[in-house]
Amino acid sequence: MKHLIKEFGVAVLNAIIISALVFLYNWLFPADDDPTKAKITTMAVTISLFCVILFASVFGSFVPIVLEKLKIDPAIATGPFVTVTNDIVGMIIYMGVSTWLINTFTSILL
Repeated sequence: MKHLIKEFGVAVLNAIIISALVFLYNWLFPADDDPTKAKITTMAVTISLFCVILFASVFGSFVPIVLEKLKIDPAIATGPFVTVTNDIVGMIIYMGVSTWLINTFTSILL
């Protein structure tokens, strides 16, 4: 548990720094001429990236610990499992956050 808490702290720091850099870049150089769409995209990418970094970090630490307890070699089993899971969950998080933001802002703007 101590290892997971330490990993979570480092993940929060990484997520804050990386998300802030992506936010600033997207805010200063919007990908769309429509300011509302650009802001929604910026927020969706920033929030999703923050959540995905947290998930990937904690999950990437949790799986080897569990596999070791189950007497499975974590060096062999962790790589593919963590990579595929991070990709799938990352897309689910991004699509979920994007849908939520679009629905929220669309109902406010209309």
